[in-house]
Amino acid sequence: MSASEVGQTLKGLKPRWETVPSWKRKLLYGAAALGLFGAGSDTMDAWKGEPQETPAASAPSLRTDLAAPAAATQATAGEPVGPVREFASRFTWGGATGRLGLSFSIAFLAALAIRWFIKTALTVIGLAAAGIAVLVHYGVIDASHFGDTTEWAKTAGPWLAEQTESFTNFLKGHLPSGAASGAGLFLGLRK
Repeated sequence: MSASEVGQTLKGLKPRWETVPSWKRKLLYGAAALGLFGAGSDTMDAWKGEPQETPAASAPSLRTDLAAPAAATQATAGEPVGPVREFASRFTWGGATGRLGLSFSIAFLAALAIRWFIKTALTVIGLAAAGIAVLVHYGVIDASHFGDTTEWAKTAGPWLAEQTESFTNFLKGHLPSGAASGAGLFLGLRK
């Protein structure tokens, strides 16, 4: 096998953006644009000097014993009345769209990286196992040098579970939208 053939074989191990289907790339671009638009709209309001209120402070009161002012009761059909009108005029979708779009995008990219890592790791492990099997078969190395591998096999499962648990906790703690993150992970891991 020549060096160029080895290079062509190893080229498949490198994660390539071209291997991602075009519909997934478009979905990722759209989600990232949505997230950046949402984050940018809130930032633009802050630059303009418009006050940013917390949702609890700007939410309408749900009490029914409050007397509505006469001006608020004169709303036209389809227009919010009273405190709801005041809240609706100040509400922006920036924060929600920013969180949804960026959560999906980050989870999607993390899933792609995980998928590429798993594929690469399995390929390397398979090649190493095949190489060791060939060396043992031809007597170059003795199988007794490997010792008792049952201890390693017993500890590998719990170690892997602990590592994946800490990774999922990290992602859950840093991604604000669980549903968008879950969708991003699912679509990123899917072929």
